[in-house]
Amino acid sequence: MKHILRPPYIPDDGTVGKKLNELGVTTSDLPPFLFKEVAFKCGSVIWLWLKFCQWFLRIPFYLILRPRKEPLGELDAQEILRVYDKEAAWYDIKHHLTTYWWDTVWRKHAAEFVIDVINGSNRMFKVLDVCSGTGLTAWYISNKVSRAGLSNRVMIMGIDLCKRMLTGAKSRIFPAGAQIEFSCSDATNLVDGNGQVDPDEAVRFDHGTFDAATIMCGIGGIKDSIKAFEQILRVLKEGGQLFVSDMHCPIPGYVDDRSWSKRAFPMMRFAQATWYWSTVPIALGILWGWKDPTMDFWQLPFITYTDEHEQNWGFSVVRRNFQIEPWWLRLPLSPVCEIVVRKEHISSEEAERRRDILSLI
Repeated sequence: MKHILRPPYIPDDGTVGKKLNELGVTTSDLPPFLFKEVAFKCGSVIWLWLKFCQWFLRIPFYLILRPRKEPLGELDAQEILRVYDKEAAWYDIKHHLTTYWWDTVWRKHAAEFVIDVINGSNRMFKVLDVCSGTGLTAWYISNKVSRAGLSNRVMIMGIDLCKRMLTGAKSRIFPAGAQIEFSCSDATNLVDGNGQVDPDEAVRFDHGTFDAATIMCGIGGIKDSIKAFEQILRVLKEGGQLFVSDMHCPIPGYVDDRSWSKRAFPMMRFAQATWYWSTVPIALGILWGWKDPTMDFWQLPFITYTDEHEQNWGFSVVRRNFQIEPWWLRLPLSPVCEIVVRKEHISSEEAERRRDILSLI
């Protein structure tokens, strides 16, 4: 019996794939799993067993994390503000619990990325931390920079839409000498708002302001992530790099089914069932007001921006890594993707090609 968990991320009626091939898209650009539905061919017993496991996992989630009771809305800026105004005081601990503290490791990766960008240079560096929230990622970056003796050469700007989250960031204790500021700003319209989000009252960040940017567990909370990526591309300097880390759907082949629990159920089926039945609708949707961030990692390399001088800019992929981290009870239920891209000048033909691809996916 065939049980469908979700339709394809990129629906294809036979013409989409053909057009993408004509545009030179390869499987490394858009892997096959994005075009396939997720479906299980199994009997009723295994299907009911998977359903029971999801019910069992949800009990501690609701008892401990106590997510909101109202139904999902449009996942727009207004909903994000309602969610994070409510969760600001408990954000750090809830995020640690939902990721089994893996978010602390991922934030360290963001800090290491900043050090790699600096790469021994003696000039001043500006780093933009998008969706900075309570300043956790900025704290890890500033600590790494401080230990490297670079505090006098690195300025960190953290932005977030929620003022209450930024209140926690501004009260956080940073290393002595850290150059760090926080501003209330919409990632889809990057401004230095000094606490304001009204573009009429804010100063827009100039083109080519920052050497590096990070988005750590935040892109899922931005409804129009393409517009946010375009804004980040605009404010990065030529050669500047962007680091994005967030949850990603489980990819077949990344879970070891030879684990001790194979006798109970195949791990990939369990990981996929948990992602589509529990993680996306409950942990991401109800608790944090997020969408599924998976497609963001594959759309990002096709983002383009044309500046006031009619020059075209885009991203080149430096690296993209996928990993499923062990969650509570050592279950492989924390799939995460990290991508690093670099801003580069592209031709008008290449910009048009990337826009055509983006329109198809």
